[in-house]
Amino acid sequence: MKVSIWNCCYDKQWGSMLNSESFSHPAKVSPGLAEKIFQYGFECGWWQKNDICGDPFGGILGFGIFAAYAGLRHIAVELEARFVDLAKQNIELHRPIWEAHGYPIPIILQGDSRRFSEIVGKCAAICTSPPFVDSLTSKDEKFNAIARPGRTDQNSDYGQIPGQIGKLKAGDLKAIVTSPPYADSEQSRDGDFVLNSTGVNPTPRKLKTRSYFPAETDNPANIGKLSAVVTSPPFEKQQSGGGIGKALRGEGDYPWQFMNRSRKGGSLPGYMCQGNSDGQIADEKDETYWSACRQVYSECHKALKPGGHMIVVVKAYVKNKKRVPLPQQTLKLLIHLGFEPIERIKAMLTKESVNAGLFGKDIISKKERKSFFRRLAESKGSPKIDFEEILVVRK
Repeated sequence: MKVSIWNCCYDKQWGSMLNSESFSHPAKVSPGLAEKIFQYGFECGWWQKNDICGDPFGGILGFGIFAAYAGLRHIAVELEARFVDLAKQNIELHRPIWEAHGYPIPIILQGDSRRFSEIVGKCAAICTSPPFVDSLTSKDEKFNAIARPGRTDQNSDYGQIPGQIGKLKAGDLKAIVTSPPYADSEQSRDGDFVLNSTGVNPTPRKLKTRSYFPAETDNPANIGKLSAVVTSPPFEKQQSGGGIGKALRGEGDYPWQFMNRSRKGGSLPGYMCQGNSDGQIADEKDETYWSACRQVYSECHKALKPGGHMIVVVKAYVKNKKRVPLPQQTLKLLIHLGFEPIERIKAMLTKESVNAGLFGKDIISKKERKSFFRRLAESKGSPKIDFEEILVVRK
């Protein structure tokens, strides 16, 4: 498996590329990192112009903005209604430029990514970054004592809608990877075939898949295939409700618009998906981050066409004064679900520069793209987190 190191991915700032309220999102992808991922994907041949790129953890559409500028059609799914609304505002912010230059307009859907493949159909690639409250706020006592003194609402950062994967407890990864990866509810889709629970001996079965990306023609059935998914997953505990169900076509300013019919019978305009289906992530009392991620990544495996790539951006975190290797754990789960590992990329949060000093002595300066509180905690002995990881896997 190829291992690479990227530098200078965090120098670029969002600035006016986002509406002001979007800066409240607790885990925005770095714009420089997102831009480099899509550029690198083209260089490696992972996707082509006009391919569809999906994201099961859409957030405020950080990946989607750069996917559109790269010429990719992007469709994202996000559970939190507040972030969906901010994402739609960001779409409108860039719409004049995209339309003037013929760039595709990305789509954001509110829904539960446990049903990701049913929403997007087939795709050529997936680029995402899963939310996880431990990696966001850290359980490191030194970090919290310095950065968040007296805070008791650390688990509220990812929003309040029930079913947030980013707010679930971690759970036991070992228990997840020792169970069969493909049960009846997680059958792998490949064309007109459905693989059985062992992943072999495909049984012919016609599948009804939907994709809600607007087609290049007026024929609503001519949707196309999703080419990529880029995302970042959430994490913290909530207990009931949430999720997606049937998508309904409505009227509105977009080529496709869906209405969310809530449990109380109300409706919200925009790209929405109903959340009344049984078995939603939030409805399962023992749901954990790892069991939920298994379901989402399994859905991504279904959505990807053979040979399609998935890119997952994750970062280690500190808990009980120890570094937790979230990237390695995520890769282990992806391999268990049938993905082939291709490359691990370390996007460095630190950068050292060597300059010539007086009398021939070199001066080494170090620049860190970390929060002030993270740097302060590390200076007092907390384990160092010096990079994010970009995991590249293939179906």
